[in-house]
Amino acid sequence: NPASHSRSPMIHNRIFFDSRACAAYSIVETDSFLDVAEAFARGDRFAPAGLSVTAPFKGEAFGFAVAIGARISKRATAARVVNTLVREQTPAGPVIIADNTDVEGFRVAFDDLGASVGSSAALVGAGGTARAALVAAREAGIRVTIFNRSEEHAKERAGEYGCEARALGELAGFEGDLIL
Repeated sequence: NPASHSRSPMIHNRIFFDSRACAAYSIVETDSFLDVAEAFARGDRFAPAGLSVTAPFKGEAFGFAVAIGARISKRATAARVVNTLVREQTPAGPVIIADNTDVEGFRVAFDDLGASVGSSAALVGAGGTARAALVAAREAGIRVTIFNRSEEHAKERAGEYGCEARALGELAGFEGDLIL
């Protein structure tokens, strides 16, 4: 937030058009995640059927998913952040699914870059997207060192994910395979 610069509507709406899906992707900028999320969860008449969540709301979206009893993917649970919420109608009633698709995005990138078990990566930052990168790196067997402006925050995140932490100023000395 703000997100008005995002190219997501252009990308997703083209996919919807090409696949003949009756859907539209639009941006809602808000200072309160719950302004949109509560209407979504209730299934209000003009509420979206799905949410693509970005900073700074990914952590709040995870807490929201937990609070409403959403079906949370293993990757979103491991990352403790959610970037995708979808309301599905089932014979038993509506179900909300919470996921973190960033994890899969990192996994695909690791494969495309030839990263393998034992590769080493520098992760710049320790926020919501960093959590997804850490989950993907753990799945791929990649050793990570977190570099962050706040070394304390980096150490906290590193403790959660079993990796190393350094001050951002030390990044120039990193010798490894990837910088994320």
